[in-house]
Amino acid sequence: MNDTVDNISQLIKTVAFRISEKSLSHGERMYLSLRPIRSFAWYIGCSNSSTLVAILEVPSVSYNRCYRRQTKSIACYSDTVNNPSLYRLSFELLEKDDLQIFSLMMEDIILESLRGRDETVAKNAIERFSMWQNMLKAGGADKGKYKGLLGELFIFQLLLTRFDSKTVIDSWIGPEAKEKDYCFSNFWVEVKTISETALDVKISSLQQLDSPSLGYLSICKVQETDSQGVTCSRLFEEIQNNMDSLSDIFAFRNKIEEFGFMSVVLNPIQYKFKLISIDTYKVIDLPGKKFPRLISNMGNPAIKSVEYKLTLAALEDWR
Repeated sequence: MNDTVDNISQLIKTVAFRISEKSLSHGERMYLSLRPIRSFAWYIGCSNSSTLVAILEVPSVSYNRCYRRQTKSIACYSDTVNNPSLYRLSFELLEKDDLQIFSLMMEDIILESLRGRDETVAKNAIERFSMWQNMLKAGGADKGKYKGLLGELFIFQLLLTRFDSKTVIDSWIGPEAKEKDYCFSNFWVEVKTISETALDVKISSLQQLDSPSLGYLSICKVQETDSQGVTCSRLFEEIQNNMDSLSDIFAFRNKIEEFGFMSVVLNPIQYKFKLISIDTYKVIDLPGKKFPRLISNMGNPAIKSVEYKLTLAALEDWR
């Protein structure tokens, strides 16, 4: 588990517990250790209103804008500091029932601050809070997009048991709208997520299963549930916490964000799914039997796009 990520989540939980137990005084706060040392500092503590608060302090020469915005349950505001050389930005939890959202948001904002430049950290934190404001207003993500990402994250987690995190991140090209979801040096993987009762799987193009190199079609069967399910948010956190380095965490988050998935994994509205099975088929022609796929050299140049479905029962020989 990465120490930086673990420190953030654990410190938030510790301070929240101490506030609930009334063992933390007004204005008392705990320092979040950052490695390497930066010119700014993060603290988690108890506000004068006995609420949970995260505080960013930066040199005032880098930023000194007055600011106040809030969602229904979280406020972000600049604060006066006795030391005129410091600028303080506070994030305060107004509704204790939304501790999970606050924890997710602050972990995200603090991690983003670590990969930015010190002189823009306050500006970037405010912009990140604005992103969260918009996301909380927008509601839940499209369920089809959500299921697709869930399957890709299940496979990402599985691949981490065989390869180092940098290798898996570099191989994950699905978010780049490529024809394959994962491409390694000597094999590729295409991921499909379907419901438990589905009898077939949709292939979206001629190129999706077409390649001279060895490939695998991994089919994740899931069932939506109200309890004991897995969410994209939970998988995202588990994967992030098992990265080999902070630079790999940033690379993973970059890939998630650049292709529009950050609003899915961090959204407080999460759909729960139970993973029923992961069935993997080797996409290769057997003696006397070809894998049931359409390939690009079969196509007519006048045909712009092709979609087709494979019957799952017909794939048994390629397990």
